[in-house]
Amino acid sequence: ADGDQSHERVSSSPAARSAPPPAPRDDNSGSTVRELHVPGYRVWGLLGEGGMSEVWLAKHNVLSAPVVIKTLRRTLRETDAHGAAARILSEARLMARVSSPRIVRALDAGQLDDGVPHDPGSGRSSRASTPYLVQEYVDGLDLAELDRRRRASLGVGLPLWLVCHVMREVCMALRSAHQAGVIHRDLKPSNVFGEPENGIRLGDFGIAVARNDSTPLES
Repeated sequence: ADGDQSHERVSSSPAARSAPPPAPRDDNSGSTVRELHVPGYRVWGLLGEGGMSEVWLAKHNVLSAPVVIKTLRRTLRETDAHGAAARILSEARLMARVSSPRIVRALDAGQLDDGVPHDPGSGRSSRASTPYLVQEYVDGLDLAELDRRRRASLGVGLPLWLVCHVMREVCMALRSAHQAGVIHRDLKPSNVFGEPENGIRLGDFGIAVARNDSTPLES
């Protein structure tokens, strides 16, 4: 995900800790959620955003581990609340089906409805609800951003040897996904992440589908 890592302070007063978390609030433009409160996590700030979703940087309150929380844009939530919840839940389940060190892991999923969390699998939804997906934090850049920075500083793109290495790792990730019956359908440099310790990771299963015997490969 692109964008600077902004940090927002979360109140640590006893009243704030005991009260139920408030529902996400929108900015004046009405198009982007600017604050997010998810039970069990301290949300630091907006990490990046795309055409359909917003990505937040957060920390698990108990484990103190950094995570990424993905939500859908307000316009999508309001026009199709039930579909928005189903979409996030489907992405979480498909990511959880794939066991591979080359795939970004889904850690949790849920839904905020007027500040009260509930299971999106229950089928309940409302215009005020906000489905969310918690993923592991990948401490690195996506390949599109890495290429952009290299071109800006050196005037050339990524070296061929690196591109070949990345493609090999991505193919291995897709192999694991396909063996688990998952078709990614959104393969592009901005969905491929690299970090020094764990190498190449494939993420963003937002439009992925589960494949069965009746699903053509070109779907």
